[in-house]
Amino acid sequence: MRRGLVFSGRCEKTVIIQLTYPRGVPLEDRFFGNANIFSEGEKRSLVSFHPDLYKYWETTTEITKPIYAGHKGLKDVTRMQLIDLNLWLPGDILMKADKMSMAHSLEVRVPFLDKEVFEIAQKIPASLLLAIGTTKYILRKALEGIVPHSVLGRPKLGFPVPLKKWLLTPMGDTILQQITESGVDQWIQLNVVKEMLKQHRMGTADYSRKIWTIYIFSLWHSMYIKQSIFRQALVNS
Repeated sequence: MRRGLVFSGRCEKTVIIQLTYPRGVPLEDRFFGNANIFSEGEKRSLVSFHPDLYKYWETTTEITKPIYAGHKGLKDVTRMQLIDLNLWLPGDILMKADKMSMAHSLEVRVPFLDKEVFEIAQKIPASLLLAIGTTKYILRKALEGIVPHSVLGRPKLGFPVPLKKWLLTPMGDTILQQITESGVDQWIQLNVVKEMLKQHRMGTADYSRKIWTIYIFSLWHSMYIKQSIFRQALVNS
């Protein structure tokens, strides 16, 4: 059986999938935020270390459970925000906007995290945060008459990198080569990664976010594990 087939594609729809579980499933068991890339089943299909080590494995639910437990009684949308504020914000987008920007001598500002702005946003009732047919409802309303409608009426856009398209080019082969030669095969089943790239290129599913995550891990492994071992071997010789 080709283990890569157990992966769900379309990673950009992760949050939607989390919210469309059968009725009755608690929020704690279905929403893990934007930072969640691999499901527990996907991780078990991907990793290659000894099964006995699974008992040390911290699952996504175990990571989010304390946050949910500390904020019982709040509206679901507020608890969902808290998951992203505690996990996705510091572990992903602020990592890029703060540490990574400074590492490249860039001064990046995050005005929506201004203390006063954040304190005001915290006081907005959960019932006003969402509106059918639009996104960023409160922000759009607050800027009416200040920002032109041609700007306010635009669809929400993020800052995505065209990973999906990149993997269809020779860059996809370069990424796979890096993963293959990085030494991560002691942790990751390379046949699964190859199958993911194959299916991605066939258009069966969008595995770009998953493949990119593995690629970044392989770069880290090459720099800090493989090279470290190589340098130590030179010293010992």
